[in-house]
Amino acid sequence: MKKHVFMMVLSSLWFVAPLGAQTTCVDDFENQAITDAGPEPFFTNGKCGDSYHRGFVSTSDAAHGKVFVGGSLFCPNGNPCSPTTDIFLPGPATNISFDLQSGFQTLVQTDGFSRLFPSPFSPATQFQWLHVVIPSTGSHITLTTNGFPSTHVIDNFTFTPAPPPPPSPPPTFVFELDDHYPGQKLLLHKYDPSDNSGPFSNGYFSNYQVTTIPLDQPPQFRFPGAVTVAGVATAKVVYVRVIDPPDTAPYVPHPAANDNLDPVRPKGTLFYLDTSGNRTDATPGGVLTMTANSDNVPGRANIFLEATDHVAGENYQLEASFDPTFPCATAGSGGTDACAKSVIVTTWKRIYLEVDSMFRRGTFLAAAVSSGAQQVTVLELTPGEPPPFLPGDLITFIHGDRGSSYFEDVVIDPNPTDAQGAPIAPIVDRHDGSWLIHLSTPLIHSYTGGGARWYYADAIGIQGEGFTPSTNALKSLYDPMFVDTLKLDHQPFQYFPFVDVIAPEHQGGAFHLLLARRWFYDLPPQGQTNGNIFHIIGAGKYVMTTTQDAQTGSVLTCTTHFGDTAVGVANYSYIYVGNIEATAAGPIPPCTFQLQLHLSGTAGFMNTDVAHESLHVWNVNHDPNHPHFDPANPGVMDGHCDAAAATPPGTTGDLCIMSRRWPYHIINWDQLNIPRYGLHWLDQGADSEYTQVRQHSEPVTQ
Repeated sequence: MKKHVFMMVLSSLWFVAPLGAQTTCVDDFENQAITDAGPEPFFTNGKCGDSYHRGFVSTSDAAHGKVFVGGSLFCPNGNPCSPTTDIFLPGPATNISFDLQSGFQTLVQTDGFSRLFPSPFSPATQFQWLHVVIPSTGSHITLTTNGFPSTHVIDNFTFTPAPPPPPSPPPTFVFELDDHYPGQKLLLHKYDPSDNSGPFSNGYFSNYQVTTIPLDQPPQFRFPGAVTVAGVATAKVVYVRVIDPPDTAPYVPHPAANDNLDPVRPKGTLFYLDTSGNRTDATPGGVLTMTANSDNVPGRANIFLEATDHVAGENYQLEASFDPTFPCATAGSGGTDACAKSVIVTTWKRIYLEVDSMFRRGTFLAAAVSSGAQQVTVLELTPGEPPPFLPGDLITFIHGDRGSSYFEDVVIDPNPTDAQGAPIAPIVDRHDGSWLIHLSTPLIHSYTGGGARWYYADAIGIQGEGFTPSTNALKSLYDPMFVDTLKLDHQPFQYFPFVDVIAPEHQGGAFHLLLARRWFYDLPPQGQTNGNIFHIIGAGKYVMTTTQDAQTGSVLTCTTHFGDTAVGVANYSYIYVGNIEATAAGPIPPCTFQLQLHLSGTAGFMNTDVAHESLHVWNVNHDPNHPHFDPANPGVMDGHCDAAAATPPGTTGDLCIMSRRWPYHIINWDQLNIPRYGLHWLDQGADSEYTQVRQHSEPVTQ
């Protein structure tokens, strides 16, 4: 290694600037005239940087030229001062040597070295040049001359500087859930406080979701991170921003970054809590600046994201940098993003399903009955038809009252007797539109009758027989829309009163809604928040309507009914299981044609029917910017479309299941058999049931 060489005389001399990358310093004192006016720079050629001294350059020695002279003889104004000169080197140096001329004896000291020069002293050595070599490492050298005169002169000072210290290791930032972790789901709202679903039995998908956010506020996700330097947790300023990865839905043909759908909060809002618990926000979608000292723990960074409040399928990923301009974003191979990244978080909705089955045989109570009674009067819903029960049948009494329903099972007494013990009929026709039924045991509960408003009465039916809808298709339908489906099971029973045929006049009188508000356990009173509960009732039959030729009376068109949904009213759907079963066997009068369900079967049709009706609850295809008008009612958007299904999940030729032509124009009945419940995707998704469901505000219709 080359040496640094220079000559100096120093009185209280110190070096304050680094030597930089040079390996040799040049003795330039010969061209200087520096007095004791310092501190002043010498080494002005720039090769060693600036240093400072007190003393002056002498020309008194012909052999050495100009030298530095130090010692008490040269203190300002002739005042006494220290006979010691300090030399500070830039770090622990080796191979230290210099020429020394002393007026007496000079003590040279540094780490591990202490010696007098000249030694021994004699008049012959006074003011003679000596070459001093220090064999040890030193960074602070002192020269002290005792006796008179206490002057010492230094020249040709050389040393090998210590190698520069290694650069400080760069700080690192690591997310606790980094981009190697599987994606996390962020639930927009948990409307059911008793919801204990999910991997942590608390209703949430991730343990990093903040669970204390009110329902009217956007959801929050916590991203813990840590700053370390050489493995040591360190409080350091860090900059964090949100990036929007491409959409992952299969029906999006060209996903790209920054394709989140919420126009107001496409990247949410980042924030942190200071040591007092106060929230500090970044600008929406902007960079968050924080010191990694969360909870007063150096290096800890608890970063929070407040996401969209209503859009499902929004993707968020955080990246961190120690530079606000994020140079790490292009520092990877080929200019790729090398910033520290978090796991990807995706927003999800959740709908709750209350599923009920209409009795296949049953009726309503004609009059109220008290606890302890052993006979009950029930309605004859269809005049002239025999009673729906037989002696010895096990029947179920149900009381419908939102949130406080109850039921009990009782056997119709096959051999009842009167007070005198004489046999009487188990079921008696009262010839007033009602039957009297004798029970084998007293009733435990009391039940209400409806009178003229029979649909408000409590009801009875045959246990174990019901029109049961299937919700098996809803998961495969809604998962690609980032909507979780959860079937409720806390209601006391899942029975629904039997109604033989739901006729148009009933519906015209809000019959659907009246029944729903009486019998759905989780349906709140009108005007109260529903809580994203979809009510699905498997019903019997709805009357078919036709148009006929005025001359011949032949059927021209037939409107079939396999389901009805109260769009924008109460989140309920009637699935006419009886009609589905009947049309598989043949035409349903007065219709004269049969839907070709034999090509598929009722199971696939039932699943798709439930899926179709549930989508009406989201009010799809009522977007005035992308209207889908009912051909029979110009200007009326009826929730249906005339489009094909997007591929995937559909295949070529599949109908959108919200099509007006579905299911009559199905080309490949495997669309129901496999099944493929595809929706349409037009105008880059701006016109699509997929995006309409994902963007629909919550809670869904009350």
